[in-house]
Amino acid sequence: MTIDAIGELNNKWGVCGFTGALYALHENRPTLEQNRLSSAAPTKTRMIAEIKSFLRQLQADRRTEMLNEIETFTKTFPNYEDFTITNYIKRINDAVKVTDGNFGDFSIAMPPDAVVAYLNYIGFPNAKRLPLSADSLSKNELVLGLSRGTSETVRHYIYRKGTTIYSWGQQFDNMTQLNSWVQSKGILRYNDAPCLAISPRG
Repeated sequence: MTIDAIGELNNKWGVCGFTGALYALHENRPTLEQNRLSSAAPTKTRMIAEIKSFLRQLQADRRTEMLNEIETFTKTFPNYEDFTITNYIKRINDAVKVTDGNFGDFSIAMPPDAVVAYLNYIGFPNAKRLPLSADSLSKNELVLGLSRGTSETVRHYIYRKGTTIYSWGQQFDNMTQLNSWVQSKGILRYNDAPCLAISPRG
């Protein structure tokens, strides 16, 4: 599987917190188990099963605060004001009955701490959020959060390795190129500077 296949599903669903982490998984010489996880990204049924598995693990670990943060953060996006984790998991359970491939929308927004927790979950025990310094941003591999306008709230996650940016199944040399592609799709541009940085390997 190519690295670009990982981000393709993000064109249909808002799952960039998960795909950003799975890009990192793909690039870090994964074990067989990790390879199984990263290969799930392009497949709808496997992706929602992976998301459900993570949410269930948070429930089992009694990470109620983080689950509430995911729910609250998802509600900040237009048309997701009624989002709940309970209903989301129920919809995943119902999706196994779908036979025509029309699963609907399984977007879910991940606050920064949840992205770190998911990286931990898939085999990056040292993943952590970094200060937005020149030293941090010079790291070879990062999951970066992008914002819009004067807001510092994350609106999208990308994966950057070296000077290459990965998102939506595309590769970009810089933010100018990314924003040109974004605007060609009728999406509002993102700020050139990231609003947060997460290092998968600490």
